[in-house]
Amino acid sequence: MAKPKFGVINLPFVFPTREAAFALLDGPVGQELVREMERAGFKSLGLTENGFRHITNNVRPVSTPDDLRGIKLRVQTNPVHLKVFRMLGANPIPMDWPEVYSALQQKVIDGQENPLSIIFPLKVYEVQKYLSLTGHFYGVFGVYMHKPFYDGLPKDLQQAVDSAARDSVAWHRKTIVAEEQSYIDGLRKAGIAINQPSPEQLKLFRDKVVPVYDDVRKVVGPDLMDRFLAALPRK
Repeated sequence: MAKPKFGVINLPFVFPTREAAFALLDGPVGQELVREMERAGFKSLGLTENGFRHITNNVRPVSTPDDLRGIKLRVQTNPVHLKVFRMLGANPIPMDWPEVYSALQQKVIDGQENPLSIIFPLKVYEVQKYLSLTGHFYGVFGVYMHKPFYDGLPKDLQQAVDSAARDSVAWHRKTIVAEEQSYIDGLRKAGIAINQPSPEQLKLFRDKVVPVYDDVRKVVGPDLMDRFLAALPRK
């Protein structure tokens, strides 16, 4: 199945930059994951990103794992995400997104974590004081089509779909940096306090969650895991 193997991308603090992520997705390991999706019935038309996930909260800036201690943090219903934040000392609470804004407003939870493309457009800053650019998980966004439908298209239409998808993915990758900067500028204007943990501080987070890598290795297999990590730049 495709889903378990794609879990390798779900490792915490694994991609140092989006450029490293794109290089891996476009390389042999990324294309192996694409073939897994196609075997599951999805035609992959290109891979780009949802972005790095960051933490907002109403308690304090998060610069080290100790800063997360006791914070009630909304997370996705994802076993890896839940375990990572427990290991970092937070109190992770799985919650459907439509409930999050009111839960923050009513102080049922202290914070949440998401890419900037969610945090700014959905106005999370209205109910949060601090944004910490931790980049703890990286989200891949795939453009897919039902493979039997794609395979049934005439060749000229397949080529048109492929060309449009390539152009769309290339455009998105080029505009991401400017888009994220506009979100950060907007968040600053909105009054949220923004902090960027240093490389040394981020290493403290990574060191805390090393056991999660062993969990993911068991799911995706040691061969894929080793090739995935070997394809990344040395930190």
